[in-house]
Amino acid sequence: MAATHLVLGIDSAWTANNPSGVCLAETDGHCAKCRLVGPSYDQFIEGCEATPVDWSRQPSGGELDVPRLLKAIQKRFGMRPTVVAVDMPLSLERITSRRQADNKISSEFGSRHCSTHSPGPTRPGPISDRLTSEFQIAGYHLRTSESGQPNSLLEVYPHVSILKLMDLPDRYLYKLGKKDRSGLSKPDRIQRAIQNFEALQDHLERDLGPLGFSLPTDSHTFSSLKRYEDALDSAVCAWTAVQYLREACRGVGDETAAIWIPR
Repeated sequence: MAATHLVLGIDSAWTANNPSGVCLAETDGHCAKCRLVGPSYDQFIEGCEATPVDWSRQPSGGELDVPRLLKAIQKRFGMRPTVVAVDMPLSLERITSRRQADNKISSEFGSRHCSTHSPGPTRPGPISDRLTSEFQIAGYHLRTSESGQPNSLLEVYPHVSILKLMDLPDRYLYKLGKKDRSGLSKPDRIQRAIQNFEALQDHLERDLGPLGFSLPTDSHTFSSLKRYEDALDSAVCAWTAVQYLREACRGVGDETAAIWIPR
């Protein structure tokens, strides 16, 4: 019988004020299923402690307490994650500007409108440094090569993963960012976001099973939808971690930092 592994996906905010989505999935190398999703670190940890995630509650911000998170997962599920996949620039060196990983992803996927944001010393800066350091202290190695390794910390990029997941030729329009050149009114943009959330969730659930939350059928504000965007991003991170364990990912970058994308 194949060994069972847990993988953890984190859609990490680049500032301490904003919440971060978290998704835990289980895989035996062939099948995978979602075990828990939360729209913030606190709500995910509360979910590990058997408190149902309240999706009507405004998610809280704050940085990740790695030991607390791992302890909560171990207590609830009986093991720690084998792979942690994070949507945030991570590096073995201090990040001060764009890296080879950012430039290579932008060169390869820029024509598909999936270039990366530019990291710097303040965003994500210290948040990235602390997250990398705490996971390394906990025994996770930031991987820049060798797909499929256990005890791995990965940097992933949901935009590119979604291209593979949904078999798309171009960037998927599901983000709620302020910059939108579609010309749609605010209500129409919100409705488009909900519809695109539904399609993304459907594709994720084909591989991971039910994610454990229902999307709203309507909403009047972008802020009330943001928690679902973060949760879906974290599920894409977890899905990418499953592909990594299947040795179906490649690292794009250099020996100091790599962004892992599905083959």
